[in-house]
Amino acid sequence: MAHAPLYGRFDWADLDLLVQRLSLISEKGLAGTAFTAYLVTRSTQKYYGLSLEELTEHYLRHQGEIMAFSASACSFSGMVVRINVRFHQGLQGPQAQFIIGTGSKARNRAIREMLEGKWSGEAIVAEKEGKKSSSQSRWQDFSIPAFSVRPKLPNPFTGMTYDKPTLTLTDHFYFDPYTTADAIVTLLNRLSNTFLDGALFHLRLETTDGDYHMHLDRAQLDFMFQHRREKLLMIYMDAASLDGQWINLRLSYHPLLTGPNGEMDVTSHQADEIMAVVSDNLGLAIPPPTIPARLQTAFHFDAGEFSLSELVRSMEEISRYYLQRIPPVAFLSTHYGQSFTGLSMYQLKKIFGRHQQDVAVLSLGITHVMTGQTMSLMYQFPEKKAAPTASLSMMWGDSRKHEAVQTLLEERLGLEPGVNQAEAAIPDLKTVPATSLCLVNLPWEAHGVNESWRLIQEVMEEAGLRVKPFKAQQAHQQWDETMQAVHEADLFLADFTYQQADILYRLGIAQAMGKTIIGMIQDDQAIPPHLQELPLIPYTNNREGRALMAQELAVRLGELG
Repeated sequence: MAHAPLYGRFDWADLDLLVQRLSLISEKGLAGTAFTAYLVTRSTQKYYGLSLEELTEHYLRHQGEIMAFSASACSFSGMVVRINVRFHQGLQGPQAQFIIGTGSKARNRAIREMLEGKWSGEAIVAEKEGKKSSSQSRWQDFSIPAFSVRPKLPNPFTGMTYDKPTLTLTDHFYFDPYTTADAIVTLLNRLSNTFLDGALFHLRLETTDGDYHMHLDRAQLDFMFQHRREKLLMIYMDAASLDGQWINLRLSYHPLLTGPNGEMDVTSHQADEIMAVVSDNLGLAIPPPTIPARLQTAFHFDAGEFSLSELVRSMEEISRYYLQRIPPVAFLSTHYGQSFTGLSMYQLKKIFGRHQQDVAVLSLGITHVMTGQTMSLMYQFPEKKAAPTASLSMMWGDSRKHEAVQTLLEERLGLEPGVNQAEAAIPDLKTVPATSLCLVNLPWEAHGVNESWRLIQEVMEEAGLRVKPFKAQQAHQQWDETMQAVHEADLFLADFTYQQADILYRLGIAQAMGKTIIGMIQDDQAIPPHLQELPLIPYTNNREGRALMAQELAVRLGELG
């Protein structure tokens, strides 16, 4: 009796070690069948049909720019092994997955041991001798999740067979995020019955609060869609047949995603037909509207009517009803140079009571670290007779929530919109003092970033500026470190090429504080709508391009004074 394939993850170490293990799998487990690889970079360069040696060559050439690569092998007897490694830009590290389908439980487990570097050769030798492997006792039985394929009889989906070569293809597409769970299940049933000989799909789901839900069945998927839809971040669906057909679907519900929100990998001799079925069921002919630009607005308020208790109550209500109960955190500075960061609402009440007459800046913020969503409300109390002002900066990906939060604050706190541009804490080009501090935000793991940093240092120091690099902090340190760094800086320089969540998060805070902002972006990248209003320096990511970027930066600094 043929056994179901093994699905799972393995720890990513380095490519050389992985290539050694795949070569061992080819020799010992797949009768010498060679692996064929596919690689795609973040600039959408794609390489198909690579040998393991060619994969290594392209990996080294594009190191730091790789989005994903996969390698698969299918023997003449129908045994298939496939691995897929994806590289994430945020806090999450590389994710490596495998599918092993040989028809033999012992051989599946032995190949898994080879992939994980644990194999001793016992399983396949014992299988050849008709004995039970002693290594099998170290494994728990793997079972496919109870995801029923419906309808079973009769099957309305006609199977398709073609005499075509097997291809591995990747495609991106738009899908309606309000597609129902029933529609997704119907699509999986159709793919399973038509292309995968009834192979079961493995479902995993990730939420915005960091939870992973593994081995979902139909009832559990329905529950998540009905009761936790606001928390959905990613749904992963994959299945493989014993003859080497493989389908991997990923649907993103990220609230700030501006590009295609669906992605699929297909290894099949019917790849085009599979992609057509997915596109017909989930794809949209017209991309969904661009996610609304961030909310950035400023207000007047009467300092004599200011109520801290009402402010705290309003922020807690916003957190409870709109922003997934993430607790607000406060920052306070005085006219005498004292600063207090990372304050809870209880601590804020105590600190504010002691320094009430000397408060210069009071800022309250809510940040979702995983998705990069931010909301910041900042009050400024000038020493002179100038009118006090407040500014609201919000990037939550939902215009309805933006409007609801703004209306609540105006009604509860007596904020009056319509501050003049000159009075508001909205960023604009202005003169930079010679002793200014520049906070530099770069994608520190990207290709060529060290040379970019060296050139930026030289230009800034020659212009008489102090330079401070900012690198991502741990989640529990992020608010304290960011507020302190942005508060001290006069100039904010950031590379937005990869739209990293931590850099966009600091951008929102810098805008709320009225800092001068200069952006950089590689010239082969489209400029997102919410960044088009910023002064940007496009550049090519090579030695000549980075040198020209430094020259343009020097010109921009000269224009600032």
